[in-house]
Amino acid sequence: MIMKKHYTTKEAADILRHSEQAIRRMIRNGRIHAFKIGGGPRRSPYLISEDELERLSVIGYEEQMNQINEGVGK
Repeated sequence: MIMKKHYTTKEAADILRHSEQAIRRMIRNGRIHAFKIGGGPRRSPYLISEDELERLSVIGYEEQMNQINEGVGK
């Protein structure tokens, strides 16, 4: 069985070029799908799947292209 890779909020922040705080906020708001490790302390680490990061990368790319295209149309 092949295990998919998962990333911490810090790793995801580095990949997506956001702050770790922004990543946590997006998780809380439901924009990023992640799961908590353990049920203990309030700041329990989250894990984000590789598929989710790929989805977010595509969304980020599409948003950038839309902004560029809107700028060209002005």
